[in-house]
Amino acid sequence: GASHAMGSGVLREETFEAVVEARLNRERRDGEPACYEILNFSVYGYTPLYQLNVLNSKVVSFHPNAVLYVAHPDDSVRVVRFIAQSIRERKALPYEELTTLVQGAGVDSQMPERVITQRLVRRSHLFQQ
Repeated sequence: GASHAMGSGVLREETFEAVVEARLNRERRDGEPACYEILNFSVYGYTPLYQLNVLNSKVVSFHPNAVLYVAHPDDSVRVVRFIAQSIRERKALPYEELTTLVQGAGVDSQMPERVITQRLVRRSHLFQQ
């Protein structure tokens, strides 16, 4: 996640991962000593595309038993804005699926960002609000 998932604005021991980790370690049911550790890779301002990169480049090396993604209601808007800006600035997109989406939407760098955004939203159910 982004800033909301990294615990921005709360004390370290009040973050959701600190609370859950403490509870898991305290309430182990089989009587064995507990040793759960929750790692939070959230970064302020990251969009889901950056978060996916963090997952692939950092998180997987820890061989986690589970991965939780904490979404924000504006995530889809942020992704569309990132793609539209990338198109306008003629930057390469980080994933082949995004390039395919852009090609299918029929957009290019000469179009106004508003038009690019509208076409991307119409093209993919992933970005519907």
